[in-house]
Amino acid sequence: MEIVFITFESELRLEEVEARFRARTRQFRDMGGLLQKFYVHDEQRGRNGGIYVFDSEASRDALFESEIHANLRDAPDVHDLDIVTFHVLFPLYEFGDVSTPTDTQP
Repeated sequence: MEIVFITFESELRLEEVEARFRARTRQFRDMGGLLQKFYVHDEQRGRNGGIYVFDSEASRDALFESEIHANLRDAPDVHDLDIVTFHVLFPLYEFGDVSTPTDTQP
């Protein structure tokens, strides 16, 4: 699994940012290999963004080649774009099962 954490600043009001996020949800739902996306806002730092969970490196890399990502990079009201990627070593819980930890040690 791969995690991508993207944040940015914008002069848009939070309601406008959220409306734009919501308008693009179908595009993300149709993105192959995207297991989950969390839309985030840091009020204290004035940053918005998303946390993406992908099933593979190839799926993660497809995000960066996608039109939706190009639109974000080129948006005039988005600046100070920050992108961080992580490889997941192991999850605390198996995907979809919050009752069973993945730890197999006694």
